[in-house]
Amino acid sequence: MLEILEGKYILEKSLLGGLLIGLCSLFVSEVDQEIIRSIIISLGFLSTVELGLPVFNWISGEAKLMTTFMGYPSPDAVMFRLLINKILVGNIIGLCLATLVGYFLLPELPLSTALEDPKWGKIIISSIVTGFLIDLSVSGYRKDKNMRWIIVFSSFLTVTIGLDHFIIDFPQILISIIFKGSSILVGLGILGLTILGNFIGTRIRTLIIKTDD
Repeated sequence: MLEILEGKYILEKSLLGGLLIGLCSLFVSEVDQEIIRSIIISLGFLSTVELGLPVFNWISGEAKLMTTFMGYPSPDAVMFRLLINKILVGNIIGLCLATLVGYFLLPELPLSTALEDPKWGKIIISSIVTGFLIDLSVSGYRKDKNMRWIIVFSSFLTVTIGLDHFIIDFPQILISIIFKGSSILVGLGILGLTILGNFIGTRIRTLIIKTDD
């Protein structure tokens, strides 16, 4: 999976990944059946993996966190910087573009309810669980490309039980801030905590379970 970080056009591909998931997250709000909504977003995540469009959550579990070697940036540190400077930034730009598209095409913009009464403890725990599920599913897919179902299942489960996922939550939080006048600080706090929780969750396998792919 990390060969994506070594390729070209990382920022552009990350932008497309964020745009794809952002559009799925917004337009499924027009679908009444929750199961159908979950399936659509799950297929969106599977598409990013199959097309090689980097999404922060399913790359961060594989990026090693070494920072320097003998005073110089190590190859792992370079990869980690790409993760932050290219993939995360690209995803956010793509999500912003998806929000802009949703503004013009959706008759009723979906708003986030989390900003009204944020439950910070729930957000961090939920985000960690989400990151853990995503990392396990992507790790399984890396070992056997026929295990596409595990990507779909983990994404489906994340959406169905309402776990916090940065990429999915971002458009609705941005819309709530811009068009509903919700608190910018609360919105940024939720997104920041979700990013942190998702990241911690994706690191559990490599930092605690100590599996070696």
